[in-house]
Amino acid sequence: MLPDSLFEWQLGMQTVRSWAAAVITALVSVTLVSCAGGRTTYLADGSRGYSVSCRGLLNTWDSCLVKAGRICGSRGYNTINEDQYDRTLLFGCKTAATGSK
Repeated sequence: MLPDSLFEWQLGMQTVRSWAAAVITALVSVTLVSCAGGRTTYLADGSRGYSVSCRGLLNTWDSCLVKAGRICGSRGYNTINEDQYDRTLLFGCKTAATGSK
């Protein structure tokens, strides 16, 4: 009877390990990927602006700057407010015609 009990115990442990591995993988993925999220807002002058948050283990301040560059493209952007410690950036894209906001 011992071999059957041992087999059942090992099978149960494999199930627990598989479940724990799945939970840990999901938590690590969420933590690492907390990627540069941005939202559209309006600036004091009424023009459209963007707020970007670059939190998470794999994101740096440079992630915010890259995100701003991708949003505005070749027009470039003007920084309205930045917090490098909290890794948040508020900016507005420059207009295409004049190169300024």
